[in-house]
Amino acid sequence: MNSTAVIVLALPTLCLVLGLIFLVVWASQTLVETGRKREVWQNFAQRIGGQFTPASGGQPEQVVASIKEWPFYLDTYVVGDGHSLVQYTRMRAFYPPKERLELTVYNANAHAQPMPDRHAKLQKIDVTALGFGPEIVVRSTDEIRAHTVLMDDELRRLIKQTAPVLQLEVRRRRNWQNGGVSSSVYEVHLQQAGVITEMEQLTALYALLAYTLEHLRQQGIAGDSFADVL
Repeated sequence: MNSTAVIVLALPTLCLVLGLIFLVVWASQTLVETGRKREVWQNFAQRIGGQFTPASGGQPEQVVASIKEWPFYLDTYVVGDGHSLVQYTRMRAFYPPKERLELTVYNANAHAQPMPDRHAKLQKIDVTALGFGPEIVVRSTDEIRAHTVLMDDELRRLIKQTAPVLQLEVRRRRNWQNGGVSSSVYEVHLQQAGVITEMEQLTALYALLAYTLEHLRQQGIAGDSFADVL
């Protein structure tokens, strides 16, 4: 048997071995990343006075806490576009609205896919006068109120700090009662592509979310108590 025939016959075995090696390496990296995420999220939960909950019953691992009286959640979810799956890390905090303002702020350069259709229904707001670059897109149901909210120096600083991956929304609560939306519960929603396993990133996003909530309360947009709506 010549050397060419030997190589041809050995190719399937070689491919199988390489495939097994790849699977072992991938599984090892996944376990390391999962362990890293669990460790960081548990520490983050302790830092903000929350509780880390392991995955169970189809629900992902999450951190549950409160920001004053507002319930807060950190978890991950997967979005599919028919060609691929993208996993996101998200932070959400819910509040009863005193004013039904919807607002979205995101970095257009950080999102290869078009933003959801609901954003297109909101009015695009020019915020260059507030010191934002052209890559920052702001849409809202109320141009004047959006400008008033974003005039706050600290809020703008926190937004710029997370600008490379920014996707911030103030909106009616989604997935309410079999997929609908709620008019009595709103949320501040932050998300970033990928699974965040760095404490610094989690802390920066949390600071933006918590400050946004408090700022909305001071502006008379967010209420304090859920006693009548949850």
